[in-house]
Amino acid sequence: MEHIHDRMPVILTPEHETRWLDLQYSEREQLADLLVPYEDGMLEMYTVSEDVNSPRHNGKHLVEAVGK
Repeated sequence: MEHIHDRMPVILTPEHETRWLDLQYSEREQLADLLVPYEDGMLEMYTVSEDVNSPRHNGKHLVEAVGK
């Protein structure tokens, strides 16, 4: 991700989603173990439509690859 953006998004595994959303865990220290880089090779990167840059657009085409 570093060559795309200087900040890494939090990407949760399904087993951690409930904990992340649980309001009883509100302190960073309680969730710090979830804030780790995603494993190499687990993400797929491809070009998508520039429509993603506007909140006026919505639909499946926003996550489909373009220019292949």
